[in-house]
Amino acid sequence: MNILIADDHRLFLDGLKYLVHRLYLDAQIVEAVNGLDALALINSEPSFDLALIDLRLPGMNGFNLLKELAAIESFVPVLIVSCSEDPEDIEKAFQLGASGFVSKSFTSDELQKAITSILSGGTYRREQLEKISDVPSWAKQHHITPRQLEVLRLAKKGGHNIEIAERLYISERTVKAHVAALFESFKAKSRSELIYKASQLGLD
Repeated sequence: MNILIADDHRLFLDGLKYLVHRLYLDAQIVEAVNGLDALALINSEPSFDLALIDLRLPGMNGFNLLKELAAIESFVPVLIVSCSEDPEDIEKAFQLGASGFVSKSFTSDELQKAITSILSGGTYRREQLEKISDVPSWAKQHHITPRQLEVLRLAKKGGHNIEIAERLYISERTVKAHVAALFESFKAKSRSELIYKASQLGLD
């Protein structure tokens, strides 16, 4: 079995390789530390049985990598292995063609279930990652998405747009879009007014 693992954090990459070898003794593992290398490897070695891809890769992130794989009509199934548990990220990954999604808090049993399901032609999506029960009722009433709530919490802690972008692994432009949507939702004219109104409702 040939498996590609793409992650830019060496410690996690080595740990994931070790775990996969424990689960599948005959697995041949190829590694990549950025999205461009991962794409080149899949292009040159289309016989990969599976690719384990992080979303936050330098050079080309996991989302764009999925787009490129769809463009070249790659048949290599992709299991996203990410620190994100945002339902929006999960849904976007599946829309772009991912076969599975697991959080980096996974157990070895969960990883094996995900790989087994995908190699048998199925998909894998841990049920609890799809839930948004951690979004408080006041936020739901104001149609605040999980990602917008993350932005709001970081803004309350004094984070500037670029700092929030770095924490959430998104672009500063995306942060600005989320902040603008929050301004609209709370009818706020300044960041301080936005945070004050949200705090009055229960922002922790």
